[in-house]
Amino acid sequence: ISLFPSLMDGHLPILEPVDFKFVRRNGLEVKTAAGTFSTVTFELSYGVESMTWQFDAKAPHTLVRFHHSNGTEYTLAKVERLPYWRLNAPSDRAWWPKRLR
Repeated sequence: ISLFPSLMDGHLPILEPVDFKFVRRNGLEVKTAAGTFSTVTFELSYGVESMTWQFDAKAPHTLVRFHHSNGTEYTLAKVERLPYWRLNAPSDRAWWPKRLR
């Protein structure tokens, strides 16, 4: 797959496409603080650089884990379904974490 690595890094020093290796895997189990998920995994790699996204196989396909070869890693800590369109009044902020109120 040809991509623009500078767009993925969020800066534009050189805008030239590079051929990345793309791999998709199904059924890898991931354990997090939010539970255990059967995932669909997408891996992009180029040389020694790689990025991995693992999504819950069930809808709405929540991102469960992200890993970058530079050491960056994000893992799902909590999932909460909220009635978003009904939470629009100032008093509805009660569900927000205290640090954000």
